[in-house]
Order: sequence, then C-alpha cells, then structure tokens
Amino acid sequence: MEADLDLLIVTPCHNEAVNIPPLANTLRQQEALAELLWRWIVVDDGSSDATADAARRFGRGLPLTVISRRNSGGLLGGSAFGAWAAGVQHAADGKNLAAWTMKLDADVRLGAGYFGRVLSSAEGAQIAGGRLDDLANREQNQHVQGAVKMYSSDVLQQVLDLPKALGFDVMDEVLVRGLGGRVHVVADATYKVVRHTGASEGLLRGRRRNGVMCRWTGYSTLYFILHLLRYLTRRPFMVGAVAVLLGYVTADLGPYPVELKRRHVEEQTAKLRELARSPLRWLRATYGS
Repeated sequence: MEADLDLLIVTPCHNEAVNIPPLANTLRQQEALAELLWRWIVVDDGSSDATADAARRFGRGLPLTVISRRNSGGLLGGSAFGAWAAGVQHAADGKNLAAWTMKLDADVRLGAGYFGRVLSSAEGAQIAGGRLDDLANREQNQHVQGAVKMYSSDVLQQVLDLPKALGFDVMDEVLVRGLGGRVHVVADATYKVVRHTGASEGLLRGRRRNGVMCRWTGYSTLYFILHLLRYLTRRPFMVGAVAVLLGYVTADLGPYPVELKRRHVEEQTAKLRELARSPLRWLRATYGS
C-alpha cells in the first residue's frame, strides 16, 4: 500500500511566535519540496503568545494545517513529543502513513538543499536527518537530533508507541536499531538552531533536563561521567555541568522499559570499547565532518 504523502513535517510549538516566520521561510527555500507531495502541521501546544496566528499568517501558500492542544506538562513532562505525536495522528486519521514523517522544531533553520540531500541518501534507513552546523555543540555522527528527525513509515508506529517523555529522541534510535533498522546522518545536509539544544526554557534548565534524560534513558555510569566532562567544555561550563549532574542524581528511573535501557547500555559499552581501542579514529568517526 503506497503512502499518501512523500513527507509529513510536524512542528510542535509552545510560545514560538518569533520562530515560526523564519521557519516558514526556510521551508520555502527548499527546492526539493516542489517535487514532493508534502504537508506541514504546526501543533500549538498551549501557547500564551500568537504562535497559531503567526503560523497561519506566515504559512500562507504552504500546505499547512494548524492544530491546537493543551500543554500537558511542559518540556520536562515530554509535552513537545506528545504534541508532535498528536500532529502525526491528526494527519494519519483515515489515511496511510507518509513515506517519511519528520519532527521539525521551530528554532531550526535548514541549510540550502537540505531535503534533497537527506532524501537522496536515506534509502534503506529508518531514521534519517542532517548534521548540526555548530562545531561547539555538534552531536555524534551516529545520532540524528530530535529537532530534525525523520522516520520511515515502516518504523513510525513502533516509535509512536514509546512513552512521550524526555529522552524520546534517544530511545527511538535504540528501539529502531534493536529492530534491525538503520540510523543515517547525512553529513552534507546541514542546519542551524537559534538557541542551544533543550534551552527553550533557559540554558541551565536545559542542562538539568539533560541530566534527567541521562538517568531516564539508562546511561551507564562511565558513559555518563564522560558525557558530564564534555559539558565542562560548553557554556556555561562548570555551572552547566553541575546542573547536568543535579538533574541526574535527583531524577527517578523514568518511564522507559528496562529492556530498552539495557540495550542502550550495551550500545554505550560498545562505543567505549571502540574509544579504548583507537581514540583518535573513534573521535574522527564520531565527531568529524
């Protein structure tokens, strides 16, 4: 059965009236979209500003739908993932799934040719996306950031069955790899974000949320220590690292299944073994351009 759409883009928003206009512009500049059957859904997640109005105004001429829902617990409660899932379900009501379904955050600015590069090289992958064009905050080359993550139709339902909580965009990849799927980062498809990852409610709160995420997704002790050391090199340096640590030690065990967290630890252990065998090669492969 063929998909109804080539691409479904869902943007969960909470007080993003400032970011919606440039996001709409970055979509207009994507030449590949003219060749696709696509749809954009903006989910206004209980905003107190004019997010919905901004989307309708600046999204004119685009295949846009704006829906609203009540914010269900803020970022720490995973509301952004719940809002994204609500948008996906709204689009899929009575229809086939899109070939690719994307979570696109409002603070993202896609580079020229982004979709053309991702879609042309993502065949055979179940999760795909580009690379953050920010050396100081670059993620590992094996991980697609949740801000631009695309799911193929054959794994989307399994992903939607995960708890809609902090750490969703880590455990989705663990789940997909466990199903035999592939996560593909397209190095020459770049994008920028206008604020630090997870910092829409402030950088220190974002760092604390990062620590909670580590706990909820089952980071091994050694891997968490190395993760913490990395944050000593990122603003706000020592204070930010303390916030990560505080989030980790005060968090409960979170909502994710034990088996999924165990699989995550196995993946981290394999990475640490590769690091121990050849540190320079591992660093180049993991963080190189």
